[in-house]
Amino acid sequence: MKTLGAMALVLAAGVAACGGAATASSEAGASSGSGSHSGSAGTGASSGATGAGAATTAAGTGGTGGATTASGMGGATTASGMGGAGATGPSAASTGSGMAPSCTVTLSGAKTGMFPCSVDAAWSGNDNVTGIAFAPAGPLPNDVSIAAGGGGVSGQLATMAYAYSDFVKGGYAINTSGNSVYSSGPDDMMGGPQTMTITSFKTTIDTPNGKVYAPHGTFDATCPWVNGTPATGTVTVHIDF
Repeated sequence: MKTLGAMALVLAAGVAACGGAATASSEAGASSGSGSHSGSAGTGASSGATGAGAATTAAGTGGTGGATTASGMGGATTASGMGGAGATGPSAASTGSGMAPSCTVTLSGAKTGMFPCSVDAAWSGNDNVTGIAFAPAGPLPNDVSIAAGGGGVSGQLATMAYAYSDFVKGGYAINTSGNSVYSSGPDDMMGGPQTMTITSFKTTIDTPNGKVYAPHGTFDATCPWVNGTPATGTVTVHIDF
């Protein structure tokens, strides 16, 4: 459930920052519309990238009043409390400013291709963890059904280079149409390493219990096969955001 966990981190922090109530569909319902997967890539509750559709994590995007609803690849997350008429659609996983930073994912190795993404980042004062989550914002490469994730780092977001050891939870995962799962991050013992560099960010919502960020930088992950249909090689992930 690494991807779902990464999204939940940001969602929880965003709700704390907004002071509103959030409702998310169940793990199965929040997954992408790609159907069920074998092994840990099960329907919605997989260790792969299921739940990527619920990457509408920055609660309260937009102005004030009303509710912001964003739909991902299949599931949906609704956050109320802050937010005006938020955007809907695949790219609606925007930051608290209401505008998602430019975000591009490049896959190489066992799976290749490029696609646009959305990025959300938020800090939760409850556990003092900043979660960052990346979700597709356009068509995925051939044979890739889901590609999403991120992770959580201790403390508030900072302009710095985060090593793999800085990630306390989360991960990035790629599911293929053949039900193979490649992943990185500390949530999976078989997952590969990941790093992140934050070059700049803007705090778009700031409260004592949570903050929502519009970040810029890079994210890199090495994702070996971990579950599902046996596969060889690794998928290298590079994200510019």
